[in-house]
Amino acid sequence: MISAPPTPIAIRSPWRVATKDELMELAVDEVAAEIHVPPAGGPVWRAAVTEAAGSFRMTALRHPWLTLVLGQAGLAYLGPNYMTFSERLAVLFTAAGFPEPSRAIDAVFSYVIGMSTTEAAWLTTVARSGESEAEFVARLLPAAQQASAGYDHLAAAGPETSAQASDPAKLRDDKFTYGLDVVLDGLALRLPR
Repeated sequence: MISAPPTPIAIRSPWRVATKDELMELAVDEVAAEIHVPPAGGPVWRAAVTEAAGSFRMTALRHPWLTLVLGQAGLAYLGPNYMTFSERLAVLFTAAGFPEPSRAIDAVFSYVIGMSTTEAAWLTTVARSGESEAEFVARLLPAAQQASAGYDHLAAAGPETSAQASDPAKLRDDKFTYGLDVVLDGLALRLPR
């Protein structure tokens, strides 16, 4: 008589994960270690938040999958590196005097994640083209200008877009900074006087 093989004992190894979700959670946590948040008490809160937001953006652009996974991974926010990142933000916003630091953090990083997701998708599209970003934009610019003809407000932006097409990375930086400044201006109004 042939007996059934023994039932394996589930042993969680640091080298094995049970599901793809667990793998993604570990990957998110590993990447979170790359995000720099200045210590509270250093530069003024606004400069420190700007630095942290920029660090998150650059990390997300190096790892374009990151922002997409953050919206899907169940426990990705509970890894030690991500918890350290979150704690440093909480300390920074609390030290700045925000009455609801977690809401202020959510406002800033909702913007940062949204912009980083869009920017990462754009850069992925550019990379697939095999062209530099400037070449890609230069090739698309005539079609964009033609499509905006007849739309007065969009066409008015044409000369600005043409001038900035020669340095699309600077345009992306400027857009990110402008939006972040708007969010931080709004948050500054929430600080007790």
